[in-house]
Amino acid sequence: MAAAAPAYFEGQYDLWEDVPDGPFKDVLRTIVEESPTSLALDSLIKGENDLAILIKTLRDKSPHTVTTISMRFCDLRSEKAVEQICVLCSEDWENEKPAGIIFHGKNLCIIEHLYLSGSIEESAIKTILEAWKGQGHQHEWPGKETEGAPPPPPKPAFTFRRKLKSYKPTTEERAGLMPAWALENEAANKPKKGKKGGGGGKKKKK
Repeated sequence: MAAAAPAYFEGQYDLWEDVPDGPFKDVLRTIVEESPTSLALDSLIKGENDLAILIKTLRDKSPHTVTTISMRFCDLRSEKAVEQICVLCSEDWENEKPAGIIFHGKNLCIIEHLYLSGSIEESAIKTILEAWKGQGHQHEWPGKETEGAPPPPPKPAFTFRRKLKSYKPTTEERAGLMPAWALENEAANKPKKGKKGGGGGKKKKK
């Protein structure tokens, strides 16, 4: 007997083809037939059923390419919809590793930018934020406190971002993000430090 589908897949639609014709179905078709990196779903998600089939379609896609999703002005205020958003924030989809490149670990695709303005209640931000932060410390969000700096004024964080360009990883973190061949090539081409002068060398004869 097959295992029951996860709760966040239970909805009105079993397949993306079951969705009525319209802009939302067009986006689902794009996920399946193309390789988009971003999805524009503003005002297209009407509730839990739409969100459930979106997650299922993203999970079934291979290779995974979507890293940005805009779902502003959608109906995502129910408790179940918030749970589904948390699932989406926590997803990491594994892709095959490109030939000729050595990875430390798996080749994963995750959601890096999520826009929810006008779609959720402010009270849901904390719940979603916990799921968002679960993917690692590289992930940022509006209002995040900087160590040693005074906390920013409170404001709704309806936009979630990861991997900011200003992020500077430590040497150890950087090693985990780069393929082995790149690290080896960098080490081989790194200039060697010269010996420090200290008067310990042989003195020239006069």
